[in-house]
Amino acid sequence: SGRRPYPRSMTAARPVRLRREAWGFAIGSVFFAVGAVPFYADAVGEWWRPVPWGEPWVIPHPEYEWASCSPDALAGDNLIVELKTQHWRAMAQWGPSGTDLVPDSYNAQCQWLLCCTRREAAHVLVAFGEDQADGAFDISETRAYEIRSDAKLQQTLLEVGERFTREFVRTGLPPPVRPK
Repeated sequence: SGRRPYPRSMTAARPVRLRREAWGFAIGSVFFAVGAVPFYADAVGEWWRPVPWGEPWVIPHPEYEWASCSPDALAGDNLIVELKTQHWRAMAQWGPSGTDLVPDSYNAQCQWLLCCTRREAAHVLVAFGEDQADGAFDISETRAYEIRSDAKLQQTLLEVGERFTREFVRTGLPPPVRPK
């Protein structure tokens, strides 16, 4: 695809302190603060387009009218970018930077995004840190991951989503407290 090799590490030069009210739901500014946009562009060879803040950012699935997604950003023709913040204690649940070793829930999210957008890979950028009493989020480490499209898992997600939509959304019945 002409992309440069995916970066093996992404580390802030020094710990970064951010005020939560400065970024609210716009997690992307965490990575602007540590220089991820230029880092990403230099390492991967393309700039990414962040979510247009304040506008709806929903991409419908091309075949299923009930399925859609909201990726954090798009890069090039075949990539999505997801930005995450995690408490530093969660670092053990994540693999080394440059791998695809992410918690199952994040892999499932990325597969859903890839399924709906028909893209090949998701780049997941994670800032590990800790909330402070003054409202700041201190970032102690950053890591980058690449999740490749998994057609089998995506098909399973579509089947479960279709069944949920058919049995509960369209009927108006609440789902059971315990799954079947």
